[in-house]
Amino acid sequence: MSDLARRYKDDYTVLVAAGYLADGDLQAAIDRLAPLRVGNVFTYVRDVAERYISQQGDAQEIRGLVILSCAMGYCTAPMQPFLLPTPTPAAP
Repeated sequence: MSDLARRYKDDYTVLVAAGYLADGDLQAAIDRLAPLRVGNVFTYVRDVAERYISQQGDAQEIRGLVILSCAMGYCTAPMQPFLLPTPTPAAP
């Protein structure tokens, strides 16, 4: 997995973030990312999240990445809007 192109590593990281949202198991998320051999997994997730934000990627994917990054201790200013609750439409 460490030989994957960045695009596929990013896709995998998005899936790991979605898994974290589902189970809340931070250690499992870290373990799932280990085969990527990215050096520092915490800053790697931060960088992926910020890249998705700057490229105006899918909001759901960004939110998952941001929540995982913040759980790992890296919650930056560009991530803040994605931590706010999603407003629910008012009933007619």
